[in-house]
Amino acid sequence: MSVDFRELRLACLKASDCNRTVVETAGKIVQDGFVNMEAHIALAEVYPKLNEPAKAKFHLDVTTALMRSIFMSGDGKTKRLPSR
Repeated sequence: MSVDFRELRLACLKASDCNRTVVETAGKIVQDGFVNMEAHIALAEVYPKLNEPAKAKFHLDVTTALMRSIFMSGDGKTKRLPSR
């Protein structure tokens, strides 16, 4: 990757509209693929900064449920999907 992530992170901290950009980008990702955990995590982190705690809680709850479904789905060693 040719992206300077430190530079990107610092630029985002300085940008006044960075949080809204996160909402816009991550929101679009969630619309395209609801189970994208990273997008839900980003939204759970940014919504409190925008004073929208209910939306933050929703995305944290989705993230938690997705992680729980992964942890409860098998023994971590088997490559095949468990049967229902």
